[in-house]
Amino acid sequence: AGGPGGGTDDPSARCGGGSGADAAPTATLGGASSSADVARAEALVYSLGALKNASTACADNAEHLVARGGVEILARVLRDPRPGGATGEVRAQVLVQATALVRNLTVSAAHRRQVVAAGIVGHLCGLLVPPCARAEAEAEAEAEA
Repeated sequence: AGGPGGGTDDPSARCGGGSGADAAPTATLGGASSSADVARAEALVYSLGALKNASTACADNAEHLVARGGVEILARVLRDPRPGGATGEVRAQVLVQATALVRNLTVSAAHRRQVVAAGIVGHLCGLLVPPCARAEAEAEAEAEA
């Protein structure tokens, strides 16, 4: 539907498309255990890349993403960035796209608060801890409980 002056209510039309410079990689991503897992992993990487590009320099697109639960979904992705148990390149690409999307969303003060409230900062910090140290810390915490 058109808005005032023949415009559109679609924020992506108002903001224009991304340049494509940061588009998700086109190579098939390895590390997943089956072709269905590979397809899901690729879909996640490409979806994150598309959302990242749509939210770049376009507050309307970012606002729509946040209003539709995007922050909570992003928190779930960052909690376990290995779709279908995939490792290596898939995990790296998920993290590249997801962290760029976090960067785009946190331009807004209101979105920054939601990102913090959703635990995304904690998930990002958790990624800085080597997996073996994380497992040891979890085992120690269970032993103390």
